[in-house]
Amino acid sequence: MERAALVHVGTGDRRRAAELLLESGHALMGMRRTADAAALFDRAAGHFRHTGDVVLEGTALTNLGTALAGDGRADEAVTACERAVAIFRGSTERLFEIAVLTNLSNALTAAKRFAEAADVSRRAAALADERSAASSGGAGDGPGVGTGVGTGDGTGDGTGDGRREGIPLHNLGNALIRQGRFEESIAPTREAAAIYRENGDHGREADSLGNLADALYATDRLDEAITAYRRSAALFNETGERGKEGRMLSRLGTTLVRTERHGEAVTATLQAAAAFRELGDRTGEAFALINLGNACTATGRYAEAATACGKAAALLRETGDHGHEADALANRSEALAGAGRYEEAVTACEQAAAGYREVGNPAREGALLHSLGTHLFQLHRTAEAITAFEREVAVSREAGDRDGERSALHSLSLVLVYGGRYADAVSVCEQAAAGYREAGEHGTEAELLGRLASVFMELGRVEEAVTARERAVAALRAAGDVRSEGAAYGELAEALVHVGRYEEAVTAGRHAARIHRRSGDRAGEARALTVIGRALIGQGKPKKAVSVCTEAMDLFREAGDGRAEAEALHQLGDALAAAGRRAESAAAVQRAAVRYRDADDQRGEGLTLYRQGETLMAERRYEEAVTTYRRAVALFEAVGLPDLEGSALLNLCRALRELDRGEEAVTTLRRAATVYPRTGDRERESQVHFHLGGILEQMGRLQEAAPAYHRAAELFRARQDRGNEGQALFRLGIVTVGLRRYEESVPAFERYLRICRETSDGTGEGTALLMLGGLLVDVGRYEEAVTVNAQAAEHFRRSGNSNSVNLALSHQQKALHALRRAGEGS
Repeated sequence: MERAALVHVGTGDRRRAAELLLESGHALMGMRRTADAAALFDRAAGHFRHTGDVVLEGTALTNLGTALAGDGRADEAVTACERAVAIFRGSTERLFEIAVLTNLSNALTAAKRFAEAADVSRRAAALADERSAASSGGAGDGPGVGTGVGTGDGTGDGTGDGRREGIPLHNLGNALIRQGRFEESIAPTREAAAIYRENGDHGREADSLGNLADALYATDRLDEAITAYRRSAALFNETGERGKEGRMLSRLGTTLVRTERHGEAVTATLQAAAAFRELGDRTGEAFALINLGNACTATGRYAEAATACGKAAALLRETGDHGHEADALANRSEALAGAGRYEEAVTACEQAAAGYREVGNPAREGALLHSLGTHLFQLHRTAEAITAFEREVAVSREAGDRDGERSALHSLSLVLVYGGRYADAVSVCEQAAAGYREAGEHGTEAELLGRLASVFMELGRVEEAVTARERAVAALRAAGDVRSEGAAYGELAEALVHVGRYEEAVTAGRHAARIHRRSGDRAGEARALTVIGRALIGQGKPKKAVSVCTEAMDLFREAGDGRAEAEALHQLGDALAAAGRRAESAAAVQRAAVRYRDADDQRGEGLTLYRQGETLMAERRYEEAVTTYRRAVALFEAVGLPDLEGSALLNLCRALRELDRGEEAVTTLRRAATVYPRTGDRERESQVHFHLGGILEQMGRLQEAAPAYHRAAELFRARQDRGNEGQALFRLGIVTVGLRRYEESVPAFERYLRICRETSDGTGEGTALLMLGGLLVDVGRYEEAVTVNAQAAEHFRRSGNSNSVNLALSHQQKALHALRRAGEGS
């Protein structure tokens, strides 16, 4: 046809040439060769302009605009459509003007000039209403222009039979949506859908319903949006437009999740995924699977969610969309964590973070590193969690993300404290607190300063802990959080008591009590009073402490807090004891134990009984002390506190020994020897074995005493406690001598001798030499015996101990005599 057009141009029939070019352009549009089509439409418009065929020139320009828009040349498309509008403006056949205004609206939308597109669409809609009202029928064959819904297929919307046109309203709604003017878009879009429904145009009705649903969703009219999405999807199913059906189903799923209709959401997203899969649209299928994962996660179906998101990630990896692949992996990690599969969640988090790093999205990378740190912490992989949070800090700083940096420092400080890395935690807590202070979030600043104070206490930097508590009080005052300020004053008072600044502690405690009283927090007031009570005891004012602790106890009782009441009773016992009112103190402690028992607080009851046992021991009421300590031991064992269980066993042993109940004391110490290895307290463990050996030795059970002393010596050696190791070796030597196991006695005294010399223990050295000199004779090591006894004699000669000198010389003579006999025999 292009060649035929050239022929007609040559013969001077430019009108026929233009018609042929127009037909060729339409054919090329059908083949999606939009650039070629645009060139033909442009030539056709030029010929029609030359022949004076204004209407056909306008038609060619309109089609030129459609082709240019399809070729991505939006600004040129606008120019072409504006020229067409100028031609048809004021035309008696309003259908032409409506059509070209519609295409101009499309071109403006493609150029992202949404406000102008909305104005043009309003003009087209107004003309359409006028035409519909005035029309009396007749076949209208309108120009072959775009449809207003972006198809560019040359199929007009008007029929000339009086039916209203929906395209201008649809385009108006679309332009308003593009501007974010969702509320304004609802009415024209709803009306467009109704017109298409009247005209039986289900494809365009579905398009308008989709836009309507989007606008309703954006304005939080979710139930209406759900209805519109459902209807749109159903219509696209009827028209066979599976891609559009899939998009509507996917959006329907998202909306259903927001309204917590999760079961329906799962169904919708499964249908969406199936539609995209059928079309081979991997991107659409992946997004539908992500929505399916969200729906499953919301219903607690974490395993299904993880599977769906994993499939989505694989599809997006194939398409090279690494940003959305990272989104899918992030959702997968969340689902895996929900299923308790933390190891897999960690892997997904690492992959997602790497994906976000690759596409240059530091905000999302930081968020995933935060999740990674959290999952690692849940797995008790503390060192790796610390590394993840440190990486999050670095990423956030590099991106200038102050919020992300603060959040990362907050979590990092917590994990460092949990991991016992207190020195590192100091700097991080300071940085985090400064960040939240800068942001005006003084409540969180105070939280970080409180954590910093606890870290300083762990490091023994108690004065700095007090300063941190003072800063926390100031932060909460700045935040206007009166109740929390009262609690912070109470914590400050606790810190001041710890460093012995009792007068300041009383002042801080009274501030706390007053704030809590004003806010009606009776329990908080009572807690503040207990701190004041401790400070008053420290000040040497036990009578005032008794009054304050009694008031605290009464407040806790009124509040129905049995555990706190028990703690106040315990402290009242301390105050009464300090005031010299021993009997009342014991009664208060006894009541505290009962209240702890009523509150099912086994630890609190055990500590109170432990304290009560100490009082009974001081009063020589050993039988009662035995009963009390046995109960404390059972409670500490029940709650898994081996350090306290061991301490109670040692005190129980003391009470039993006072009652000469040696066999029970031995049993008790043997049990303590099995408890302390669980605490890691080697000092106590070694002392238990040493005391066990002592009791057994006193009871004449030397055979059992020897291994106890041997174990004690090993433990003391491991701790490099030379003095106690020497004492254990000395007793081991004595016991094995008593058992006539001289071969074991010799190495014990040899080791003891070395320790005495290293520690400059002259008395011990003399004793060791004397014992070793005799033992070497007994085991037939005569030459060594001669040397050792000579050293012993010289040692005691220097100290003027003639008896020991004579004994050493006697041992030496025995050795020499044995050597002579051995020589004579040979």
